[in-house]
Amino acid sequence: MPASRGYYRMWSPGEGVALWVGMDNKTDEILGCDPSFSGEGELKLGLESFATDPPTYAGLEGGLSGWQTPPTNHRTPASVP
Repeated sequence: MPASRGYYRMWSPGEGVALWVGMDNKTDEILGCDPSFSGEGELKLGLESFATDPPTYAGLEGGLSGWQTPPTNHRTPASVP
């Protein structure tokens, strides 16, 4: 899967488990990897902010900052039910 600075390779041994490996376009160097799990489920997430340009993965990855199962009275503009 292509991205602005590199690309991802996905390896999945089965059972809903996968590893996404971020690779550099020019050198094919591994920039990072992220585990992934697929299946049914849901959770509530109190989302505080988006990180779209981490220094190590600039142009390839981002992130979310928040917590699982926020208190019912907590509301921010980014809260996700």
